[in-house]
Parts: sequence; C-alpha cells; structure tokens
Amino acid sequence: MIRKGILTTLAVALVAAIALAAPSGALGARCKFAGKEPSQLTKKRAKGAIACLINDYRRGHGLRKLSYHRKLGHAAQGHSESMDRANYYAHDGPDGSPASRARRAGYLAGSRSWGIGENIFWGWGRKGTPKYIVRGWMKSPSHRATILAGSYRNVGVGFTHGSPGGGRESRSGTYTADFGWH
Repeated sequence: MIRKGILTTLAVALVAAIALAAPSGALGARCKFAGKEPSQLTKKRAKGAIACLINDYRRGHGLRKLSYHRKLGHAAQGHSESMDRANYYAHDGPDGSPASRARRAGYLAGSRSWGIGENIFWGWGRKGTPKYIVRGWMKSPSHRATILAGSYRNVGVGFTHGSPGGGRESRSGTYTADFGWH
C-alpha cells in the first residue's frame, strides 16, 4: 500500500514536471511567425518570434519576461551576420566574444557588474523556423539553462538568411540570442 501511494505520488509529480517543462502544446500560438521557414521571414519577424518564444518558455516556468534590448539585438545581429559571412559556427569568432560584442554595442557601458549569455543555432527549411530553433535550445541543457536563468533581464536577437557553412540562400537562417543583465 505504501508503494502504491509512492508510485501514485511519483506519477503525479512526473505529470506536473512534464506540464511545467514547456508551455501548453500550443507553444508559440501567440507568437506570430514562429512556424515560418527562413525564406518566409524578414529579420524583424524572425527576431520577434524568437523573443516571443523565449518569453513563452520563461512564463511557463514562472520566470519574468525578458525585455528586448536594442543594443543586445545589435550585438546579436552582428554575430549572426559574421558567422554567415565568415563561414564559422561558434560563440567566439572574428567579431569577438559575446561579452566583447555586447560591450562594443554599448550594452555594458557604465556597468560595474553584469552577465551575458548567448545561444546560437542555424537551420534550413522546416528546421530553420523560430519554433524549431527555440525547441532545440530547450532540449540542450546548457542552452535551456541560459533561457531559464533568472538573473537575465534583457534579450536581443539576431537573424540572417544563410548558413555558417556557406551560402546565402534564403531557405536557411542563422540565429543568435544574447541575454544580459547589468
């Protein structure tokens, strides 16, 4: 009888944990353009969809919404374009590190203490939709930790058509999400 009670309690806890792992099955239902392939996206639409999806996950975990920060967005946009242009896929590249890019964009100006995080991803066709990208981040422990870090207050997103492997085709997209607090 005790075992049955423990199993029932564990089953209820597991169901609750699964329910909290992501917002309802309608993830991104309120995020316009979340299911669009890169060829169907403008930079503005892709960035908005990524930021919206990130905030959907945060809300599903009881975290505050991140405010979109123009300067972090500038740093993220530059990095997406750099990866596409120079054919590399990494957080550090010819354009510097996430922190150096945020500093150069003016995000860290005057800050004595700060934190910066970054997620990158690229995909082609259906594997390049904002919904696919953010779900991929949420399946990766380190990317998920960045999205769900309670210390971050701001987000900026970069998007460009093309891939770090070369080619500027419109069917692929390279994304950068920069997270920060100061």
